[in-house]
Amino acid sequence: MDIATALLTLSQIALGLAGFSSVLVALSGKPEGWLPIDSFRIVAMLWTSFFALFLSLAPFVLHFLGVGAPLLWRLCAGLIGVLTLAAVAGTTRRILRLGRPDRQVLGRSVVAAVQSLVLIVGLCELAAAFGWLAPPDGIYFAGIVTYMSLAAFLIVRFLFARPPAT
Repeated sequence: MDIATALLTLSQIALGLAGFSSVLVALSGKPEGWLPIDSFRIVAMLWTSFFALFLSLAPFVLHFLGVGAPLLWRLCAGLIGVLTLAAVAGTTRRILRLGRPDRQVLGRSVVAAVQSLVLIVGLCELAAAFGWLAPPDGIYFAGIVTYMSLAAFLIVRFLFARPPAT
């Protein structure tokens, strides 16, 4: 299988995840009625789904701008690495702003596991961008698959790990 076909397949799956996330958002009522935890989770679901979609299409943009391999894959790995580290910082900040009951719904061990995984992905992508980890195209592909898996996980958690009714 060539990487272009694989990336297009991933983009279609990511679009499906984003669409399903959007349906969940539409069924969640008006944003004014969302609890802070719901808002946090909805943003995380949508962001992760669309991030995977964007990342699966980014190599095509660079290719059509005339960037060739292996530089293309190193740039893509650098892109996902930098954006991932920014996402870890932003997510941590948003989690800390949640009230204690909302953070308990998320689960300390789940948050730690997800944030650690995403941080490791970001560091691996940066290592691939600098040529310290190879092959950069495979590392990049693995990063996208990780984000898509995370998007699916967030959707399932949104559906089944709900705050207690008050």
